Amino acid sequence: MHLRPAGTEINTNGLQIPELPLGKTAEQVLGDFLRYLWTETQIYIKGTHADGNALLDKVRPHTHFVLGHPNGWVGIPQQRMRHSARLGGLISNDDDERDKIKFVTKGEANALTCLASKFAPHPLEVRFQNFLL
Repeated sequence: MHLRPAGTEINTNGLQIPELPLGKTAEQVLGDFLRYLWTETQIYIKGTHADGNALLDKVRPHTHFVLGHPNGWVGIPQQRMRHSARLGGLISNDDDERDKIKFVTKGEANALTCLASKFAPHPLEVRFQNFLL
C-alpha cells in the first residue's frame, strides 16, 4: 500500500496500514520481500532437482521476473517496483538487466489464469493457445 501512486486514495475498510520499519523505504521493504521469495525459490529448486545448482547456473542469465500490480499502475509505480527488484538482487544495476523485469496488471493476470485454467469458452481458449505459439 505504501507503493501506490501519489494522491491515490484507498479504502482499507477500517484496517490500519502499519508504518514502514524505521529507516526503510517502501522500495526497500519490497526489495527485501522479493529477495526472500527468490532465495526460497532457489532453495526449493536445489532441494528438489538432482542437479539443482547446475540448473540454476544454466537458467540464471535467461531468468525474467514478472511482477503483478493493480490496474492503472504505470510509470513511476513500475519504476519503483523495478528499483525494488534491483535492491532485492533479482537483477543487477546494468541497464541491460532492466528488461528482465516485466509487469502484468491484476486484470491481465486474472484473464490469463482463467484462460490457462480451461475456464474460458472454447473460442477464447483457441485464440489464447495460438497466442502462445
